Amino acid sequence: MATLQLEAAQPTRITSPLAVVTELCRRLAETGVVYCHWKSNEHLRPATLGETDLDFLVDRESASQVARVLAGTGYKRMMAVPARSYVGIEDYLALDQATGSLIHLHLHYRLVLGEKFLKGYRLPWEDRLLAGRQLDQDTGVYVCPPELELIVLVVRSALKLRRRETLGFGGPGPLDADFLREFRWLADRVDTDRLRSQATELLGVIAASSLTAMLPAPPDRAVLSRFRREIAAVTDAWRTYPPAEATRRRWAREARARSANLWSRISGSRPIIRFSNPRGGVIIAFLGADGSGKSTVTSAVDAWLSWRAEVVRLYFGFGDGPVSPIRKPLQALKLLYSRRRSRASTPMQPSQAYPGQETTSRPSWLAVPKVIWRILWSWSVVWEKQTRLARAQRGRNQGLVVICDRYPQAQIMALGDGPLLSHWEQHPWAWLRAVARWELAAYRRMEAVAPDLVIKLHVTPEVSARRKRDVSFDSLVSRVEVVKRVQFSERTRVAHVDADQPIEQVLLEVKRAVWEAL
Repeated sequence: MATLQLEAAQPTRITSPLAVVTELCRRLAETGVVYCHWKSNEHLRPATLGETDLDFLVDRESASQVARVLAGTGYKRMMAVPARSYVGIEDYLALDQATGSLIHLHLHYRLVLGEKFLKGYRLPWEDRLLAGRQLDQDTGVYVCPPELELIVLVVRSALKLRRRETLGFGGPGPLDADFLREFRWLADRVDTDRLRSQATELLGVIAASSLTAMLPAPPDRAVLSRFRREIAAVTDAWRTYPPAEATRRRWAREARARSANLWSRISGSRPIIRFSNPRGGVIIAFLGADGSGKSTVTSAVDAWLSWRAEVVRLYFGFGDGPVSPIRKPLQALKLLYSRRRSRASTPMQPSQAYPGQETTSRPSWLAVPKVIWRILWSWSVVWEKQTRLARAQRGRNQGLVVICDRYPQAQIMALGDGPLLSHWEQHPWAWLRAVARWELAAYRRMEAVAPDLVIKLHVTPEVSARRKRDVSFDSLVSRVEVVKRVQFSERTRVAHVDADQPIEQVLLEVKRAVWEAL
């Protein structure tokens, strides 16, 4: 059946590094840029598949060449929130055109590490890691030697410990599972003599002895705390801030993060924790008739981008989507009214979907309650759309990606999210004509806030009818035409997607269009 096209098929398992990663490595090598993947090489292959982050260390003197290579291979710079941004580290996203997968690249010019919310240390070992890099035959990516990676891993983990842990109040319990897994993986690959020699040179004899003693079994929290005290004489020289200043900055950042989370729970808003776009945010509107898969596509794109980018998703319809507190009681009355009408002997006609909508001739004053309800309903819809449109503009101004399911327009009346009271423009009652003009003006003001990208999901009426069996064919035909007819500002780019295709192909085309707009 055609409805199966909207169901996600089992994706083909990708086992080879994505082309956008291999092309980046190839171009870096061709231009003579020295780089290496310097941490978490235990799961390097998943990183090249877009399942986790890539962490490339590059020579700082090659920064201009690296920027050109990244631009030429489709990587786009993103901006972390202040609590998660650090000097010497840049973030990039890239789209693999063949699969639609996103790649997140952490680009390191400096080895910046340390406590959460601060990363108050810089290891001056970049040249050493780059000079000893080795080509990983499995992925074709240069990696740092396992001995140096193990030294950096243990030092990183030691410097992440909170003060109460270093003073012995954190307990001797095990460290997190990621650290233990990486430690065991590296311990199986290091040469003990080489490890001791390099650790002695970098950290001193005592710390080197402690590090090699850890090889048979990963350290627990107490062992790592003792190791931190042993390297303190060396690491204190690598501090970015004095101890008191570091504590103040870390606490301030942590307090801001926690207060933002608390406010989000109180207000219902979501704190910004993912990447924003330094080039400016975008508003992306999705239009599609019934059966086009619009809800499925918007949900999939939201999940795809939210992996790393900050996304705001808004619904501009007044059907089954989210309902504002102002419209909820009116919706309850509408449902009650519809149930009462359904019990009547004469079925409700399409033009009588709302009380007070059905006539433009001079009505009886007995219809006034229905007319007032209709005005309140229209006002609640306008207020809801204006409120969400204001959120969309704020999100765009903050560099966020705003995904809109539907979008306000003032071109087609009573369909396609257009004005609902247009049938009163020629009404005998002047006050109803004034209400219709007010509503139309409100929609025109909203329409003036042009989206950056509109994705039209075009579906044929025949396919729409097979997917949406509870709607009449004539109604589906008119809704398909509405999607085609709605126009947007010259500033808006419109992407046309054939929604008759299987959902996998539809999503791939949509992702490419969205990526181009970022």
